[in-house]
Amino acid sequence: MWSKLISKLDHELLDTVVQTGYAVVDDAWDKRAVATLREEIELLHGNGKMDPNQVQFTTSSGPIRLTKPGIFEADMHDRNRRQLCPAFNSLFHSVYEVQKQVKEKFNVAIEQSQQNLALHENRVHNDGTSDQSTGKSGSCESHAEQDITLRKEDVASNILDDDKLKAPTTFTLKLQFNDGTGGCFPYHYDNPAPPNRRLITILVYLNECWSEGDGGELMLLPFLENPVIIPPLANRTVLFRSDMVLHRVLPASNARACFTLWLDGLHTNQNEDVFLREKHLTPEFIPQLKRSPLQRTLSRAVYEKEYEESLRQCFCTNKNDTLYALAMHKAHLNQHSNNQPLKEFVQHLKAARTW
Repeated sequence: MWSKLISKLDHELLDTVVQTGYAVVDDAWDKRAVATLREEIELLHGNGKMDPNQVQFTTSSGPIRLTKPGIFEADMHDRNRRQLCPAFNSLFHSVYEVQKQVKEKFNVAIEQSQQNLALHENRVHNDGTSDQSTGKSGSCESHAEQDITLRKEDVASNILDDDKLKAPTTFTLKLQFNDGTGGCFPYHYDNPAPPNRRLITILVYLNECWSEGDGGELMLLPFLENPVIIPPLANRTVLFRSDMVLHRVLPASNARACFTLWLDGLHTNQNEDVFLREKHLTPEFIPQLKRSPLQRTLSRAVYEKEYEESLRQCFCTNKNDTLYALAMHKAHLNQHSNNQPLKEFVQHLKAARTW
């Protein structure tokens, strides 16, 4: 099912991600696939099989979890949920094909077990799902189209046995449903710091009936540059660097469905990506900082008011969660307060913003 998207992940598009941090691809999925994937998300949500989206903070007294109202998700590493979603099950077991495609430009991690999963998936297709009466060839494209039209009872018999084939850990595949009651995400990086290993985010929208005014747009904020607002249109795929593109989701007033694939990197969050040093606190380093994960250490201070506003919008229905989220934001900012060279550099960065 990834085949059409993979065909669009050519050198030119991946170079765009390298140079700007993101790229948008439209019509990278078969229309029937878009409808089927959305139906599976709605089925999970309707049956109470999706969890409220939460963010966790580690404190001296233990973890604190805040819930984002109106947003629900399901991790496809959960085998029981995956069995309810045959199309997503097929995607889960063929992520290896996407990893292979982007590996030349991005040093993504691939486990040997993923190659075994891919080989097993191909064997399932060749032995169990081809229908000679349709006259279709044995190409990858024909199998991709066939997967989504199979009856669920047919596909269920071909679900991989995870007890025999270890589920890979070098990617995450999550489904998301926003119920349209104002749910949104505050500014964040998908990979904020170690031990997170995410390198590439691939976000796919499934909203056939979306129109302007429905909200739920993705707002990318390339460091010090103008924001990029991306409507969540059906059959739209957005790729961006997990560790280098600050972003948020605007409040949604209509139901919104999507799924996200995160690909881990082999060398994500090395010391040079995490630790800001005095030599970096110069105007000459700014062009490099705009293309470096080091920006994560400064973004809250540079976009202090924008972070605060997005946190208020996200947790607005729960006063306690709002207060806690704002307190954590202030705690991050206070880490800079005793470092005069850092404070001066932040002011320089604020002046360099184009928005």
